[in-house]
Amino acid sequence: MKLITLDSQTLNNLITIENDESDDIWQAEKFSGSFVKPYLGWLAINSVSDSTTKNKNGIGYLLVQDCIDFIDIIRIKTHFTYRRQGVAQFLMQQLIMHANKTHQRIMLEVRESNIPAIQLYFSFGFKQIDIRRHYYLKNDGREDALILQYSAHSN
Repeated sequence: MKLITLDSQTLNNLITIENDESDDIWQAEKFSGSFVKPYLGWLAINSVSDSTTKNKNGIGYLLVQDCIDFIDIIRIKTHFTYRRQGVAQFLMQQLIMHANKTHQRIMLEVRESNIPAIQLYFSFGFKQIDIRRHYYLKNDGREDALILQYSAHSN
């Protein structure tokens, strides 16, 4: 896998990754403004991808917002055919290196039912610091969000 920085030329890759079987799909408009500061992100691509941006096969991405004293994870998603193959871990490693270099904390909200994501974050040293009750909508009501934090150099 290789990483490239998210920009407007990677939008089609992001939309392809988003168009899976989940019920939480971002449309192109949702990415509007996400390719300039304070946003930052990376697209994971197959190492065998062609060298031109148009032909890169995006397999996952991570989008964050730099909020001066912390980094907020906005979205991390892996293409459904590449899940459980280390793509999210690869993206998180990039983010952790960035946070450690800039001495920033990382914050995020995650659905309490998203056990694979919670396990991933805990494996990188994230700690639960709070709960947002009834934060996410779901088919049969609402779901709590766990608020997690990573402190740079805490591992």
